[in-house]
Amino acid sequence: MTEQSAFSPDELDQIVRAPRKIARATALVDDQGLIGVFQELTAVAKVFIDGAQHGHEFVRMVSNTADSEGGGDETDDSAAQEVADALALTRAAMAIVRAKATEDEAHAYGAWLVDIATRVSEAAKNSDGERVGHAERHFIEQVTEATRA
Repeated sequence: MTEQSAFSPDELDQIVRAPRKIARATALVDDQGLIGVFQELTAVAKVFIDGAQHGHEFVRMVSNTADSEGGGDETDDSAAQEVADALALTRAAMAIVRAKATEDEAHAYGAWLVDIATRVSEAAKNSDGERVGHAERHFIEQVTEATRA
């Protein structure tokens, strides 16, 4: 497995912040109401708990590092700005992982990022009664594309 020491502190910071940024942007992309926000926050916690037990060692390392560093990215940005920031950070983190980790690690990390967006989206119903609304579906597609770019 690629060790943390293979990454500069800035690179590791980007790799660790991307999952949290995706989780936050997903929660903001579609208004779920107060109960929905609670359900999505619960999903975020579960995603990181599951990440710490993930079948891939690189994802476990990132998840454990993200968990030990806390929330970090709390801002008052608009949902659109959060989405743009999350996608930009995802692209940057994926470029770093592709350059310094194995192909298998990059694939596992990218799949985990898409899983985060998907699971948070599925956690609550939107105002139309859908589990995953149009805006969330679009965001998941954007995250998927960002992990492949």
